[in-house]
Amino acid sequence: MDTHANGQALWRAVEHDLQLVLSHPNGWEGAQQTKMRTAAIHGGLIPDTDEGRARIRFVTEGEASLHACVLNGLAEDVLANPAGHGFIVADAGGGTLDISSYAIRGTSPLVIEEIAPPDCVFAGSVFVSRRARNFFEDKLRNSKYGTPDSLDHITKRFDETTKRLFRDIKETQFVHFGSPLDKDTNAGIRMGQLKLTGAEVAALFEPSIEAAVASIKAQIEASGGQIKSVWLVGGFAASPWLFSQLQEHLSPFGVAVSRPDTQTSKAVADGAIGFYCDHHVSARMSKFMYGVEYLREYDPKDDEHVARKSRLFELPSGPKLLPDAFDCILARGLKVKESTVFSRKYCTEVTNLSTLSVFEVEIWCYRGGNVTPKWILRNADNFSTLCYVRADLSPLAGSAQAKSGKGGKTYWTIVFSIEIHFGLTEFKARIKWTDNQKIKYGPASIVYNEGGHRAEDDDEPDMLPEDDTGIYSHPHSGTRSYVPSRAPSRDGYVSNSKYGTPSQPPVDFPKSPSRRQSMEFGRGDYERERRISAGRHAMSLIIGETATSVLPQSRQRARSG
Repeated sequence: MDTHANGQALWRAVEHDLQLVLSHPNGWEGAQQTKMRTAAIHGGLIPDTDEGRARIRFVTEGEASLHACVLNGLAEDVLANPAGHGFIVADAGGGTLDISSYAIRGTSPLVIEEIAPPDCVFAGSVFVSRRARNFFEDKLRNSKYGTPDSLDHITKRFDETTKRLFRDIKETQFVHFGSPLDKDTNAGIRMGQLKLTGAEVAALFEPSIEAAVASIKAQIEASGGQIKSVWLVGGFAASPWLFSQLQEHLSPFGVAVSRPDTQTSKAVADGAIGFYCDHHVSARMSKFMYGVEYLREYDPKDDEHVARKSRLFELPSGPKLLPDAFDCILARGLKVKESTVFSRKYCTEVTNLSTLSVFEVEIWCYRGGNVTPKWILRNADNFSTLCYVRADLSPLAGSAQAKSGKGGKTYWTIVFSIEIHFGLTEFKARIKWTDNQKIKYGPASIVYNEGGHRAEDDDEPDMLPEDDTGIYSHPHSGTRSYVPSRAPSRDGYVSNSKYGTPSQPPVDFPKSPSRRQSMEFGRGDYERERRISAGRHAMSLIIGETATSVLPQSRQRARSG
């Protein structure tokens, strides 16, 4: 606004209709997106309303860079012969190297899909500067130029000159930092210049180059050898040494490395606009394995079950269950189309309809590889909770079915689905149910767990500030459950498993719901029933799931909680 004569008037004219596209590193997820949206609200860019939040869209730096490459003509060779020609967009920035792999699936219009899970490596140009600072500190330890202020100044001059221009390991390099009177021959300083060998400078780049090459090789392997080109963009891409070293390391694999003729540091900003206008990417690859916790029926003949017997509990409907079972929702490295909607079906039972309120589903992230674990190991580094999906079930009370449970106690069955969009740059969710043979929809919010883990039940207070609770617990379960916004009660949710529907193999899995859930997306048709507990209720089960390619007309934006 300050750079235009009528900047204030221009801003006032567009501020209520402004659409913002915010870019972030490939490694960032929903929790970081939530913070960015909150910052935009606090900064006055958007109002703190659902409509205001919907005006912000997110794009990874890798995908933004892809659009910039298309705009700059780097894709012309691939467009001429797209069959079997995968390519990598390597965004080499200050902090991260964002590596993304794509292939063109259509040219009229241009349709692009990810063909390998994107990678994000902390090995950008700032790490070259940090290594240089440490190197100078050691080299000038016994020099009068080894003071913190002098080291900072020399490092700054290195950033501005040597780091940007270095191209030949055989050439001696000079860092110009002072006047002709500055001299320390023992430290290699003459006439205000610090003398460095080409090998010394190359060593400062080497860890970043190794990280970039390793990441690109992993992408080539994950794509099944489809990669033929690497497009190098970002501020660090301007380094002649980085560019030449990537060419040298990747040429044996038959991979050509190129970069735009124009300024590469603007690639993400230009590409973010291209993402909004053109939106070429139609499918993305899952980076990790996502799943949910469900309650597994106890098998006294299974040694693992017997070892966990101390956590066994019995619900009013009869079955004996074990918590912490892991069910894969989305395997790592699977393709998720933007148009795919994943519908997760649940059967929830309550002993008191007045307690029917917020249903909460917890999504777990497993980073330990491609083999699906049987149990959730809560203290393991490769397990973390990603987010919760919450939906208000109170509108479903009218469709509840009364039944007689164990001991003749009455309970009500609630059947509903949570629909999840997992192929977008930001996850979306909504709730779906049938009332009097009419399909109805309601909002569901996604709340991200910034801490990366779920608090154990013993750490949770008996009364939560916002969620006065209706609690059901079993003396041996070690778990507690609550119904938000209800007074304390012994009435709560119970579990039943008399439902099962055939599943269809989804195109891909999404981030989805559940405090304790179940289900695995299909490998062929099958019937399956899982007991789960959601929202700290020992209560629910998934009774089926489908994947369709219908994008809802209204998409509920995730709230930050």
